[in-house]
Order: sequence, then structure tokens, then C-alpha cells
Amino acid sequence: MGAPDFGYRRTCVWIKPDGMPQLTGDRPGMGYESIVAMHRKGRSRWNGGGRVGVFIHNKRHAEVDGHPTIKPLELMLELVELFTDPDDLILDPFAGSGTTGVAALRLGRRCILIEKDPKYAALCRERLAAEEVGSTLHAARAGQTVLFATK
Repeated sequence: MGAPDFGYRRTCVWIKPDGMPQLTGDRPGMGYESIVAMHRKGRSRWNGGGRVGVFIHNKRHAEVDGHPTIKPLELMLELVELFTDPDDLILDPFAGSGTTGVAALRLGRRCILIEKDPKYAALCRERLAAEEVGSTLHAARAGQTVLFATK
């Protein structure tokens, strides 16, 4: 079985109004990240009509700490909703803390998550387990039980 054949679609931009300053003071801090959109061969999804690929979300609103490049859930929900349809399969080869997986679960998408660092893979599994029962990682760690099952 050969490697999947993915094609580049577009580079989008995540603008971070609260991005980190350049601590050395010798150049501007980075207030954005590039997002490369890829899709398997064939027709790709874009549910955004004619809108541009610019996404503005604060970095510090991420609900999980402990990963150096965590993405805000609001950003990933927006990306998953715009680039996929319900029941589509998403591949995230750099899963980190699992934010793409949480967005996929909430929006009814399937996903394959890959994370090489055992520490972050464990964090990702813990977070997705909480999400599957309608909780959050923070609430599950605090011992909060789900009052009303969502599934």
C-alpha cells in the first residue's frame, strides 16, 4: 500500500492578537501562523463560500495547558467546519494535545490523530476520553461527573 496522495489547496492565516512579543526586542514578534490546507486527490471541501482564509483567534483562550503550540478550540472548530462535512475523515499527523480531535468529535467528523511524543499522546487520549462522555479535560481531572449524558 502506497502513501496517500495529498494535494496542496491553499495557505490560510491565523492572526493572533495576543501573540508573544519578541523578548529580545530586536525585531517584531510574530502575530500570525500560516495554515496549510491539504486534501486528498479529487474534489476538496470548502464550506466558506467566497470568504477569505483569515482566522482571528486569541492564543491564550486555549482550554488545555501543557503543550507549546496548542491551538484554540474555537479556531479548530471553525477550520473543521469549513473544510469538512459531517462524517468526513480528518488526518492530523501532529495531534499534540488533541484539539483537532475534540473539534472533530463535536462536529460529527471522524479523525485519525498521530502524535510521536508519548507525553502529548497520553494528554490527547485523556482529553478525547473526557470529550466522548460530554466533559472537558479540566472537569474530568477535577472529578466532575457529567450530569446529563450527551450520547
